[in-house]
Amino acid sequence: MTGNQNNPKDPESAAEATMESELNFQSLFTAMTEGVAIHQMIYDAKGEAVDYIIRDVNPSFEKNLGIPADKAKGALGSKLYGQIPPPYIDIYEHVLKTGEPYFFTTYFQSLDRYFEISVFIPKEDWFATVFLDITGSKRSFEELRSTGIKYRRLYESMMDGFARTDMQGVIKEFNSCFRNMLGYTEEELLQLTHKDITPEDWHGYEKRIINNQVIPYGYSNVFEKEYRKKDGTVFPVELRISLIRDEKGKPDGMWAVVRDITDRKSAEQELERMIDRFNLAARSGNMGVWEWDVKTNQVLWDDKMLELYGVERDEFPNTHEAWEKLVHPDDIARINEEIQLAFRGEKEFDCEFRVLLNDESIHYIKTFAQVVRDSAGIPLRMAGINFDISEQKKTQKSLLISEMFNRGLVESAPVGILFLDQSGVINYENPAMQQIMGLPEGMESLVLGKRFQELPSIKAVLSDPEISRLLEGKRIKAREIHYKSLLGNELDLEIYTAPLLNKEGMVHGIILMAVDITEPIAAGKELRESERKYRRLYESMRDGFVLMDMKKHIIEFNSFFLTMTGYSSEEVIRMKNIREIVPKKWFEKVDDIIRNEVLVRGYSEVFEIEYRRKDNSTFPVEVRLFLNKDQQGKDEGMWAIVRDITERKKMEHEMKYMNTILEQKVEQKTKELQERVKQLERFYKATIDRELRMKEMRTRIEDLEKEIDKMNK
Repeated sequence: MTGNQNNPKDPESAAEATMESELNFQSLFTAMTEGVAIHQMIYDAKGEAVDYIIRDVNPSFEKNLGIPADKAKGALGSKLYGQIPPPYIDIYEHVLKTGEPYFFTTYFQSLDRYFEISVFIPKEDWFATVFLDITGSKRSFEELRSTGIKYRRLYESMMDGFARTDMQGVIKEFNSCFRNMLGYTEEELLQLTHKDITPEDWHGYEKRIINNQVIPYGYSNVFEKEYRKKDGTVFPVELRISLIRDEKGKPDGMWAVVRDITDRKSAEQELERMIDRFNLAARSGNMGVWEWDVKTNQVLWDDKMLELYGVERDEFPNTHEAWEKLVHPDDIARINEEIQLAFRGEKEFDCEFRVLLNDESIHYIKTFAQVVRDSAGIPLRMAGINFDISEQKKTQKSLLISEMFNRGLVESAPVGILFLDQSGVINYENPAMQQIMGLPEGMESLVLGKRFQELPSIKAVLSDPEISRLLEGKRIKAREIHYKSLLGNELDLEIYTAPLLNKEGMVHGIILMAVDITEPIAAGKELRESERKYRRLYESMRDGFVLMDMKKHIIEFNSFFLTMTGYSSEEVIRMKNIREIVPKKWFEKVDDIIRNEVLVRGYSEVFEIEYRRKDNSTFPVEVRLFLNKDQQGKDEGMWAIVRDITERKKMEHEMKYMNTILEQKVEQKTKELQERVKQLERFYKATIDRELRMKEMRTRIEDLEKEIDKMNK
């Protein structure tokens, strides 16, 4: 290797590096799936931004916006997009003034699309935008929200009761069906346990099911017990219990799906009585008896069977296929499936179907049968009875309609319901629909007897072509509309329509149902605004955020993480493992923290390691890890909050240096003080010695003076 090749300051080497960097940038610019546009801002004489010129775009610009690159390059934003001032110029001007990158999400009306846009400054008075079409995800969110509303509505409208308890059996949540079947108010139910609504005879039985099935396996088999209503009435129920676990996988509560089987129990008792009557009736010739030899495919019918199907004995070939030809085409697949279920032992053969007689009339047949098997369990024969239930069907249908009205289902329904006759005239509306339409109480005459399309406030709900399709027996998909009532109230409604059939199956009108979804839609908007707010917060944080799967592959990150490490989004996504930016000497420490802290309690304490930037320089970081779990409570990944502590470490180093200098000065000063103390001690000692000698001298003088006095005397 020559000196020039290793010298970073060599002009030739620098030029090659610059060219390589430019080529890399150009390749990235061309290959990006996001659209990129480079702009130059135009200012007026006052220095205010008035327009911008598109200087360059990448191939994805055309794919995302449908605007040819040659048309965009060199064009003014106002002319290219047909807006004065051009789109988002205030945001772009703000970025140029502050120098700070900016990220926002917007709806571009002229293209009917949603975009995520990032703005940054490549050089003075120039700005770049990187944008991504997120229309699909936005509309997926709307569909998800709509689905959530429908599932919530389904939960509340189910004919089965749903109830959730904690592990002590205290009732925490339930749907309206569960509350209605027990007769309690919502407040009363929330004060009770499952034992309070269960007769004591069932307590031990239910406890064994919870201990032996629910807790070990997470759910129970379907079982029967009894409940006690608020008025003391005991009634039979069929239920299944499922275990609920918290984020750590510990049992946190139980869901129960409950069905009132009072009618079924009555029907079972009635069925037992009916079977006795059927046996007697069959013997007396009121029911047809049949047998099917599965191996030979031969069918044996008695005379009553021939009468039920309207055929003569010499007209019937005595095969299973001959019987199939007499069954209504729409029912044959279902009946054959029922036969296969009976052959497999999954259920008894007990069903209804229609038959087509030679006179083109349709009759309803009820059938029961048993399967005879060999010692290996293989079906040999089926034997059963048939009887005509056409009259019962007509009666049952009439009784069902009568029962619906007698119970006030339509009157008390929480959704608006309208009945229209064949000419589109409204002949019935329930109270909920009156409220939606904004009709004052007692003013039904404003609507009843009038043609649907004559009412200006609701004529957009159902068009004449749609009414015609419904009257032809065709259905129309449910849809959402924005509706203004007679009182001027604005609502969001979900509309369902269907043909209304008479006893003969002929269309004689239309039923229209309207569900008020104003609040859910408002909640969805609030949810989106909240998501945007927290996304902005997430992106504007001065800490890096990284989401990894359990194999440490990076899934998501915020923009500050990119700023911190110097990588682009695409480069980070292509990394196989976050270890690509962590020096090897820290691998063991991080693995120990994940194993002993994160996987044990769900998070780690704050710890320090180093990261490696794209330019291969290392810098100190402070990290905290949090475990991320999926909806089933399984470990799905980890969140890392990363803080660059380079400045803090630099300050700590400076403080350590200052402390060292201070300690040295303190040590020197201490030595000086110690020497001063020694000097003072020597001075003090000398002073004391002098005082003692002076005292001795005074005493000696006094003694001499006394001797002199004696001598003078």
